[in-house]
Amino acid sequence: MKRYHFLLIGLIFAVILAVVLIVSNGTKLETSLGVNHSPSETESLLNSNNPAIASANAQTNAAIPAISESDYALGDATKAMAQMVVYEDFTNPYSRSYYEILTQVQKEFGDQLALYVRPYFEADNDLALLAQTAAVCAGEQQKFLEMRSWLMTQDLLSEMTMVDGAKEIGLNESKFSTCLNNSEVQGKISRSVEAVRGNVVYGAPTSFLNGEIIIGARAMEETTSSAGEKLEGLKSIVNRNIIKK
Repeated sequence: MKRYHFLLIGLIFAVILAVVLIVSNGTKLETSLGVNHSPSETESLLNSNNPAIASANAQTNAAIPAISESDYALGDATKAMAQMVVYEDFTNPYSRSYYEILTQVQKEFGDQLALYVRPYFEADNDLALLAQTAAVCAGEQQKFLEMRSWLMTQDLLSEMTMVDGAKEIGLNESKFSTCLNNSEVQGKISRSVEAVRGNVVYGAPTSFLNGEIIIGARAMEETTSSAGEKLEGLKSIVNRNIIKK
């Protein structure tokens, strides 16, 4: 019986010792996994993050390519008090909605606002590339804006729609068809899109008004987002930039 008591006491002692060891090792483990770094370690971590921070700043501060003779202006740019560059996609429903809003803006501000349109679409969107090519080819016959309006107001886009548009606006159909399938023209358009993709433009429509970025199809008047945030209307934004001048 005494022997049994001694064995029982020894077993209890062993259990207590095991618990003490587990708690002690757990504390050491928590310490080793802690996030309290010495000043030198903190500085090292910050330095390792500098490339990522610089990259983010570069994207935020990046500027779109300067306006050139190859850009198509809506209105008389020589009288304008503000410049707005819009990246749009003929196949994008938001760009098509924005087209209607931009038409209102033009009527509201007239020659006070120089409005330029440029293409933006995803790399695998062949129809968007073809539609932009159709607009550029029409531009070679001085009818870019007419073709743009035609493409933006069609319910269904296809190559046949573009050919029909060429007839509708009075283009030389033979020249248009040759241009539409010109790989050099398409290549130039693709390169212009690649120059801004993932750098300053991430989707269509995106607008730049005197350097101010406007994402999406901004409504003419002030609206409230689903999150309850008030969004300044495009009319107010344009007016504010004109007054600054």
